[in-house]
Amino acid sequence: MITFLLNIIFWSGLVFFGWQIARFVFREKKIEVLLPLSFIIGVSIYLFLLNLSSYFIPITINFYLVFIFCLLVGIFLRILRFKKAEKLEWGVSKKEAILIFVSALILMILTGLVPLRLLGGDDLSQFHLTSAASIAGGNFPVKELNIPDNYQAYHYAPKLLFEAIFKITNFPIWFGSYLVVFIFSGVIFLLFFLLARL
Repeated sequence: MITFLLNIIFWSGLVFFGWQIARFVFREKKIEVLLPLSFIIGVSIYLFLLNLSSYFIPITINFYLVFIFCLLVGIFLRILRFKKAEKLEWGVSKKEAILIFVSALILMILTGLVPLRLLGGDDLSQFHLTSAASIAGGNFPVKELNIPDNYQAYHYAPKLLFEAIFKITNFPIWFGSYLVVFIFSGVIFLLFFLLARL
């Protein structure tokens, strides 16, 4: 039960942070724009700061420090614009909003079930999860598991996110990878909807 609660706190904290950035920097007030935008901004900045600062701070504790920093920045920005906050509004009708979010939820469920069924026999995914698990143990800057003298050539942002979920919420790494696919599919659907309306 505590794991699910920590998961809600983790994702809500990142979305809250991204929401405040979107409201403060972009002056956005449409809800259907803020929802996917705040998720993308919150997660992206968290991973960027985590990656950058972990060259100087042990990553094993930095997962928590960067998350707390993002929360504090979000709270600070909310206090700054407390009195002059513009009222939120929908840029679509209520019927259209319900249709969009129900469609996004259905897509999230369907895409979340695919990796859940396939990961068990997917050697490539198992390799990635093993590599991701090493980051939690302090493998940063990230080195190749089979050639420890070599730094990883491609980017490892998804692995950092899997590890953050594991460290902060105590969800297993494999479940965190499912959760990321589940959430991002809905966010991408909402972003496509916004692009279609431009």
